[in-house]
Amino acid sequence: MTLVNSLVALLLLLALFPAGRALRDELLVRDARRGLALAQQGAAPPRPAAGELPARAALLWSAVLTGEAARQRDPALRDPELRAAARLIDRADAQRGLWGNADIGRAYLLSVAQGPASPAALAALAQSYRHAGFLHDAAAWRIPYGLQVWPQLDGATRRHLIEEAAWFSTLPKGYGDTMAALVGQPAEVPVFRLRAALDRMFGTHVSHTPGG
Repeated sequence: MTLVNSLVALLLLLALFPAGRALRDELLVRDARRGLALAQQGAAPPRPAAGELPARAALLWSAVLTGEAARQRDPALRDPELRAAARLIDRADAQRGLWGNADIGRAYLLSVAQGPASPAALAALAQSYRHAGFLHDAAAWRIPYGLQVWPQLDGATRRHLIEEAAWFSTLPKGYGDTMAALVGQPAEVPVFRLRAALDRMFGTHVSHTPGG
């Protein structure tokens, strides 16, 4: 092989490497999503793959492990899962700093480890809103959790939650869950006042009577 051919082959390999890495990362994220889906269905999920994980996969696996910990009553079984989940969140956060999803993962973990209204869990929730006010996937957990601990939330976090709930209720995937979570809650009226303003602004319409 000539020197020119060798250089061409090397350049091709270098060009293909990012694509191969991206494909590997997507496969790892897919596996993590499958593991989370199994856990949510009550089935025993697999364990995270050994070695380096992309941030999204690490965060999904942390949710799996935190969920498994929440089902354990024995601290000897529960605490190792929480420690493993915390390491995965730290790894995800290190890859993508100031990431709202990582803050939510930490809020979930701390709500399981220390209780939903623990100061550390509430601080993580508040920080998640500072880093990302609207999250398409995580809103399905963040909104109901925020409503659960509403009396303990500061004013800024309450405003963020109202805005996200109003926005999320405009999405097909968010409407039913948001309606159900809000009924009878202190945030119900302000959310639907904001939602009505969005309807007028963008020409959408959802009929809803607070409390019903």
